Amino acid sequence: MKTNSKTKENRHNLIRDYIKGSKVRSQEELVSHLQKKGFAVTQATVSRDIAELGLVKSGAGFYALAEDEELNNIFQSLVKTVKYSGNIVVINTMPAAAQTVARYIDKAAVSGIMGSVAGDDTIFVLIAESVSNKAIVKKFQELKENPDGSK
Repeated sequence: MKTNSKTKENRHNLIRDYIKGSKVRSQEELVSHLQKKGFAVTQATVSRDIAELGLVKSGAGFYALAEDEELNNIFQSLVKTVKYSGNIVVINTMPAAAQTVARYIDKAAVSGIMGSVAGDDTIFVLIAESVSNKAIVKKFQELKENPDGSK
């Protein structure tokens, strides 16, 4: 039996990538994007995909992955500062909040982060040597400074 290269997993990966890189407000936008990429989908299919992926609408009205939206909310409410030295990012939080913030960072599985260590109000995040520490710091600072996670 011939396998279809346009599988549900491929479609879900494409949706995740598109949501992370674009401001998508409607299911129709997702349908159009998927059709342009060769997927024969309907609005009903995309609606099921949204539920399966756990997409949510951000405060600004754009689709976001639930874990990204949670990370944004956590940074807004609990993070005070974001700094770096070499391949270590230092995040200062409200008292007793570091472990909560670190758990959300780990859960979000941000590309290039090897792991984190949290104390009471300070987190050390180790960045892989092959990744730009400035890109990770910029992402964290944007989460801290922008309520909708936008630039």
